[in-house]
Amino acid sequence: MLNCGGFLSTIHFKKMDSCSICTDSKFTRYWYGNHLSRINRSVILFVLIFPFRPLAFMLRPILKYLFQGTGNSLFFHAFERMVLGHIFSPFHYIQRCEECGYGVYVKNVSKYKLLNYYSSVYSIGKENLRFSIKEYLNDNRALGQFNFIKEEILGYRSIHSLDIGAAGANISLLIRNKLKNESKVKIDVIEAGSSYTKYYKQANINCLARYFPASLTRTYDLVIGSHWLEHVGELDSAMTALTKVTKKGGLILIEVPNCNDEYFDCDGLDKPHIHFFTENSLIRLFKKYGFKLLRIGQYGFTNKECEAFQKDRSLLSSATIENNYYSDIHNKEIKGGHHIRSLFKYLG
Repeated sequence: MLNCGGFLSTIHFKKMDSCSICTDSKFTRYWYGNHLSRINRSVILFVLIFPFRPLAFMLRPILKYLFQGTGNSLFFHAFERMVLGHIFSPFHYIQRCEECGYGVYVKNVSKYKLLNYYSSVYSIGKENLRFSIKEYLNDNRALGQFNFIKEEILGYRSIHSLDIGAAGANISLLIRNKLKNESKVKIDVIEAGSSYTKYYKQANINCLARYFPASLTRTYDLVIGSHWLEHVGELDSAMTALTKVTKKGGLILIEVPNCNDEYFDCDGLDKPHIHFFTENSLIRLFKKYGFKLLRIGQYGFTNKECEAFQKDRSLLSSATIENNYYSDIHNKEIKGGHHIRSLFKYLG
């Protein structure tokens, strides 16, 4: 069930005259995926691929038929990122507020293309995905998120949650497992990826829509947005919709990349993000919409370490890698950690 109201319209990621979170008017610009303004991998690939996009679009249905769902799905995954990823261009920029640190990608993008990117690229290789208890019980991020909120939720006699951008919904499944009463824990999800249908049925998860905001008829005890908010088309619409689906006194778990000053000294961490948050800007944003902060922290690798890990994990010591895993699972804060984990209460 897809909410298509106005869906074929264009999202205008406009240049801000004043910050949409703190209203300050001083900004710094960074090229998307090329913060250091040099000829890097992002620029080279975009320049090489762009002239061949029309041909690639013609070949796309054939390659999808031949390779998707086969052992060569990784090839099709790379192809889809190439064809659909043109909406994230190193020749457009991120405008970042100097006061609160919030940034936004400045480019006009059709909602259709944005959903098409997420629904395709995030589904490839998962065509035969099957529900497995081991999968979510061994997910470090989900374990860390559960530990982060368990003080609040373990007192619930029943809980109805909404997981937005859920993918495998590991954190929601872990909550249900820990509360040990499936009949009292109901899981609804919003997920763009089209390959999770059978998985959700096996896991007793109800998928309501592919895109948020959607036309929902109820409110929730717990709303989860794990690495989702940085991808939304229209931030104001998404935040307004969150106030409508969260019960008064309900909880919302939000995790986003930490786009601090060090983040903008790195080049390869932008794609496919649209919004860029700091701890300061995230707190201000949710306060603006009637949410009270319960706790917040920074965890995992620093951004420099994350960039090095993506290039070649041997660049990092085993102690650094272990420390990252421990931080993520046990919520041991690392100042400047790559992701911000936060819990808010909706005051209504």
